[in-house]
Amino acid sequence: MDSGVEQDVTFNEAVSLLVDCKDQAEIDTFWDKLSSDTQFEQCGWFKDKICLSWQIVPENMGELMERPNAFANMMVMKKIVIADFFERLNWLQREVSWAILKVGCSLLLVGFAFLTGRFAPTNLNITKISVVRSQKSL
Repeated sequence: MDSGVEQDVTFNEAVSLLVDCKDQAEIDTFWDKLSSDTQFEQCGWFKDKICLSWQIVPENMGELMERPNAFANMMVMKKIVIADFFERLNWLQREVSWAILKVGCSLLLVGFAFLTGRFAPTNLNITKISVVRSQKSL
């Protein structure tokens, strides 16, 4: 512990200080002033310069964790970014919509080619119609 007397005991993750923040600006302020080593940052947790563990989270963390894919979103964060709980879901919805649109257009073109006689049924190879998965991580 932090003391004037030499001890073999130090701070560890068994004890942490929790700060409920009203908005992203407050999260950013605490994070910027207290966090000292990015190696010890994950999911809203960090250690300060004397190795005391902190949790800096929004007041509505419980509500945010009820959103779809919230846990997966949080696991890739160091500092909690409130907007990412919404933007990552929107990104996923856009990617799925785009993939469905691509498959639909491909099938429409195949059907048109077949109806106009420009596409012989023996040349139909459904395995060539594929959806390309984005490399962007959730």
